Amino acid sequence: MRIGIIAVLCAGVLLVGCVSVQTADTAAPAQGYRTEVAIAPAEEPHQYVVEFKISRVSEKGPVILSMPKLKVKAGEEGTVKVGDSGDNESIYCTAIVTENPGTIEAATRVIVKSQGRETSNTAHTITLKK
Repeated sequence: MRIGIIAVLCAGVLLVGCVSVQTADTAAPAQGYRTEVAIAPAEEPHQYVVEFKISRVSEKGPVILSMPKLKVKAGEEGTVKVGDSGDNESIYCTAIVTENPGTIEAATRVIVKSQGRETSNTAHTITLKK
């Protein structure tokens, strides 16, 4: 799995992103999932918008599966499920943003299920200075 962190200061607002690539199996290393997470302050104090981008990666290139957004209050967990009504083809995205003295910490998790099996499970933790 490869992980990269991206931070951009834009008009006084800090946007943070984290990218990871997880291959489905070692026999086909060019196939797997790519998860991207971006976090930005929301319009209300102590609220954050967490944007996820989940893609399936293959030799033909990436295909975006879902781009859900969550608005979370600091200290509270937010979760969104995208997929069928059962648990066969689903994407679960979870985020918790914690405000500490001098820092903000964001912990996210993305789980992809295909044919009822967990095929990808990635977690990102980012700590920022205020």
